[in-house]
Amino acid sequence: SRVQWFTPDGKLKREIHNVDVSGNAGFVSRRDASGTTFISVANPRWEIHLPIRKDSEEGPSGWMGWSTDGRVFVLSSRSIESYDEWPRIPTTIEMFVEGKRKVIGPYPGAPRVIQLDASGALAVHFVGGRLIVVHRNGRERLNTTVPTSPGRWLLACNDDGVLIRDMNDAVPIEYYGVEGVRSSFENP
Repeated sequence: SRVQWFTPDGKLKREIHNVDVSGNAGFVSRRDASGTTFISVANPRWEIHLPIRKDSEEGPSGWMGWSTDGRVFVLSSRSIESYDEWPRIPTTIEMFVEGKRKVIGPYPGAPRVIQLDASGALAVHFVGGRLIVVHRNGRERLNTTVPTSPGRWLLACNDDGVLIRDMNDAVPIEYYGVEGVRSSFENP
């Protein structure tokens, strides 16, 4: 397929061919022998290149996500795990915000849940209980410890905090926010 970007006055700004446009809301991708390049729909100058992983490389696989507006791309060095198969390998998160790379971490252990809000805010709950919230500009806003259990997941997040829900409806929904804000409420 072909993707084109235009200037405000309708002139062709950039055109690329042989790109994948499926499943990448906010980004298009192109593969070659060296890896995959993700190109932002919002600004075609923002490109993130991910090299092909060598067969000889051992270790955990990664995770990636992006905002639908193409302004934030997130790459975690570790994928989501229910238990930590590689406990000695830390998790580092790269956050590309409007083309600029920010590195968050490293954090011990594997992510259990990763939530990327449509605005680009990021929340990560690790297997060991650490919970981080990262502002859409790539700055860590919250770093605390919250108990984990198989039935708990991140319901939603934004720049100021995160909602955590339990599969058991009798357990209240909890909110953890910046500056120590914490509350809970029941869903009627």
